[in-house]
Amino acid sequence: MAAGIATTSGLWLFETGLFWEALVKTGAATSVGILLSALVVPFLVILVPAGVLADRVGPKPLLLVSQLAWVAIIVVGALIAQLGLITFPLILVLALAEGIFDALWAIPAQMMFARVVERRLMANAIVLSGLQVAFGRLFGGSLAGALLVWGGLPMTFTAGAVCVGIGAIAMWGLKDQSPPSATTTRPPAGRPPRFEVVNWIKQKPEVLSLIGLGASAALFAFGYVAVLPVVSRDLIHAGPGGLGLMTAAGGVGVLVTVLFGDVLGRRFGRGFTLTASVGLAAASIAVIGISSSLLVSVCFAGLLAASLNSYFLTNNLLLQAIAPSRLRGRVLSIYGLIFWAVLPMGSLGASFLVDGIGVRAVLWIMAGLTFVSVSLIAAVYRTLVALDVDPNGVITSRSRRPATIVPLVVAAEQPTGPSEGPL
Repeated sequence: MAAGIATTSGLWLFETGLFWEALVKTGAATSVGILLSALVVPFLVILVPAGVLADRVGPKPLLLVSQLAWVAIIVVGALIAQLGLITFPLILVLALAEGIFDALWAIPAQMMFARVVERRLMANAIVLSGLQVAFGRLFGGSLAGALLVWGGLPMTFTAGAVCVGIGAIAMWGLKDQSPPSATTTRPPAGRPPRFEVVNWIKQKPEVLSLIGLGASAALFAFGYVAVLPVVSRDLIHAGPGGLGLMTAAGGVGVLVTVLFGDVLGRRFGRGFTLTASVGLAAASIAVIGISSSLLVSVCFAGLLAASLNSYFLTNNLLLQAIAPSRLRGRVLSIYGLIFWAVLPMGSLGASFLVDGIGVRAVLWIMAGLTFVSVSLIAAVYRTLVALDVDPNGVITSRSRRPATIVPLVVAAEQPTGPSEGPL
């Protein structure tokens, strides 16, 4: 946990500095969308191989490589900024370099918490993994806003490198208690391993609905990150300090979902929590589009981050509960590939429209499309809202029609080897 918190804090320091500097250098919201796209484009190439590699060698080596590479990248960025040579093309190069190791980190980071616990503790472990995001955003975002005002870009980047370095030291001392050999099982005979996960997903409508909801959320909601710098500049007139406060508020919101998300999931069901979270995110985006108040915008930026984190953690839990352990990394990587392929379209489209029709109108459009998309997916895949995970970590349903949920339960409980053991 300490390794994750230190690492995410450093990355938020680095990324907040990149976003603000891109807006300052160009004056155009489109540049922030391009920058966000540079961060996520590497996911399209690296994410699936990273998932396969994580299934085979375990997550820890990939996490360490990512952390050490980030330290080097951020230090280079700090030196360039200190020399006064920072330009928008160089900002894009730094973002692309960071994104390469973001993609290598993403799947192992999701798997690490679930690997070291028994199945019955999987829900708690996945929810608690959000603590690193919460504290990372809270500390990294608020510190970035202050350092950009007081010390400029070089100091902000330097602080980011120190944080990630501390995270790498903590990760080095972490013992992976569940090596790949303890959880990996052989694929069924006669089915080519390279097609196994695709064939499995095609036969699971509930997984297809989760992927579809992720794609729509990436297209219409998650791109808000590219718009926040413009919100701070044009709507609440708070500069980099306002951007830092909204980022930090996101950390507070994520922390709330970590503390209470599992309670809500158990009370209302994970499928309902999943879809309701996306709907609440849509409402939060709309309010930010209306507001001209720093306080209101900061509060709803926190609520927006909380809603999207609740969606992310719940979706992660459902996918890992449905998938057999031998396919878990690949299932997450395919979901992630689609999510990260769609996200740049949404962020680029939103930032391009901001320069044309204004940030308020764009936020209202994003809110409306997010709400409509989650409503349509929930209407088409009616069993999505009823999906749940029982106390033993087995996928189930709150539907009153048992015939509709038997395939889910059987698929989750069917043994794939002598013993699943720890996740």
